[in-house]
Amino acid sequence: MRYALLSHGFLAAEALLLFSDGVIEASDRSDDPFGDDRLVQVVSSNADRPTDVMVRAVVEELDRFTGAGSARDDVTIIMAKGL
Repeated sequence: MRYALLSHGFLAAEALLLFSDGVIEASDRSDDPFGDDRLVQVVSSNADRPTDVMVRAVVEELDRFTGAGSARDDVTIIMAKGL
């Protein structure tokens, strides 16, 4: 299998967020999913902060939403921002 190599420079206002399905499929006690909209809301409300703070905000909101320490699928979040 061959993959293409791509390169992209980020402007200061641009960001790239990669995440596993465990983020948006995490559910609360009523079995409602965290979802795309909630993820966008958390990221947008922290857009002016450094990437580590943004990722931490997502993880904290996931914990609040699901109940801290509750079992769930893997949660992987990778974020890059322009400088």
